[in-house]
Amino acid sequence: MSKKIKRRPQKKALQQRANVTNVPRLDPVALTKVASATNTASAWSDLGVAYTQAGNYHKAKSAFIKAISLDPNRGASYFNLGNLELEHGFTEQAITQYELATIKAPENGNIQLNLGNALRKLRQFKESEAAYKRAIALDPEYLVPPVNLGNLFLEMAKLNDSVAWYRHALDRDDSCLPALIGLGNAYCQQKVYEAGERALHQAIEIAPNSAEAHCNLSHLYLATDKPELAIEHATRAIQL
Repeated sequence: MSKKIKRRPQKKALQQRANVTNVPRLDPVALTKVASATNTASAWSDLGVAYTQAGNYHKAKSAFIKAISLDPNRGASYFNLGNLELEHGFTEQAITQYELATIKAPENGNIQLNLGNALRKLRQFKESEAAYKRAIALDPEYLVPPVNLGNLFLEMAKLNDSVAWYRHALDRDDSCLPALIGLGNAYCQQKVYEAGERALHQAIEIAPNSAEAHCNLSHLYLATDKPELAIEHATRAIQL
């Protein structure tokens, strides 16, 4: 197990993608009245978030476009519109909005993070890597960008780079579950099974009900000819 370090309270939840649904539920009816009465960019953007949460793509998009028309320099409106487009599978349109958002709010790491996620979906790996690294530079203590960068390199089969970025996250918080699971997977692909087993066991110690960790450990035991342990963890994953 890695050496315990002092952890700062995480100001942002660990997640694969920062989006507008990670805020309290908003009431579209009430916010429609507010937006109509005040006619400000922030009010229309909030209405767009409410419609996004409600699953109404067209009304959400209209609200974000109205917000942008009222204040073209407000980066949050482009960002929220990008999140909406990405959520509905319009990845190229999302990238366009994120790129505009980076111009309006160049110090916002979440925009770079989501831009990296969108670029990765289109397999634009070099550009995705660059966006994740910008996100890391803007907020070095935020764990999601280095974990996502590790996932990107794992997808590209750049296993040494993948391990390095998972360890980068774990250096900041050695209980970072996605980093431990990713590290276990990377070591397994490298056939460094003992290290992979340690990482996945540590993940299970932190989150005993992680089906992903149990499933991945089952695959590792299959690869190392330990069928009984493979069955045990596969069963556990299914039960979860």
